[in-house]
Amino acid sequence: MMKVLQNRFFLTITALLFVVSILISSTPKIISYKSQQDFEKGKANGVSITSEGEVRLAPKVEELYKTQMPFIWSCAADKTENVYVAGGSEGEIFRIDSKKNATVFFDVGKKQIYAMTVDKQNNLFVGTSPEGTVHKIPKDGHVNLKEAEYFDPDDLYIWSLLVDDSDNLYVATGEKGNIYKVDSKGKSSLFYASEDIHIRKIIFDQNGNIIAGTSNKGMIIKIDQQGQAFVLYDSPLVEITDLAVDKGGNIFAAAAGEARIQRTTRRASTGTSEQDDNNENSDNDENVLDLP
Repeated sequence: MMKVLQNRFFLTITALLFVVSILISSTPKIISYKSQQDFEKGKANGVSITSEGEVRLAPKVEELYKTQMPFIWSCAADKTENVYVAGGSEGEIFRIDSKKNATVFFDVGKKQIYAMTVDKQNNLFVGTSPEGTVHKIPKDGHVNLKEAEYFDPDDLYIWSLLVDDSDNLYVATGEKGNIYKVDSKGKSSLFYASEDIHIRKIIFDQNGNIIAGTSNKGMIIKIDQQGQAFVLYDSPLVEITDLAVDKGGNIFAAAAGEARIQRTTRRASTGTSEQDDNNENSDNDENVLDLP
């Protein structure tokens, strides 16, 4: 009897030690995911991850239409939920309605379309390049190519188009780097002449100023309603390709191209006129600015 009790006691102690061992070995391990780098190790499904490590619901991404074009250069949307798409070199503009039905809306011939926008009356403005021309196409599309010609600046490229609340059209161009203003009656004027070769993108900020991104010097410029300009940012890259402004007035920019390098030459205090001429040529070099 005593031997049986001893065996039971031994088994009980063994069982308790085993249970304690399990409890100790199963202590929970806590892993915290806090940074953007932590979350990017996984796969985001229906959420976006900010640079501060915040996880938010992402905008819904939906395929509207798959074109046969090799690339899409420009899109615009009107007030009746039509989306206009252009790209490639065939000059075709597709209109995709709210039910995802796509049709060829207009054809500008064998030209590139880099810019489109829509006014309050749902007229579509289309910028073609090269030999930059702006076409105005009514919402029904019933106009021929010649009748649709609206503004023909003396410039090669139409890079960006913008319409304000008064239906004034702003046209950003390339090779001369100008912004033209065309009023609702079709009267045009030079609104701003930049010191750069191309103005690639124009948008409005919250106060109605134009924010422009340039190419060759890679600047972001704020232009007020009187055409007075102020440089907001001088990028180390040659080209500002796109811009956006959020509700807080913060400006976001996409920059591309090679870094710009400034070559400086110290001007000698004394020397020949030939040396001075060489120094002047170096100072006027267009390969312009310092790297940060």
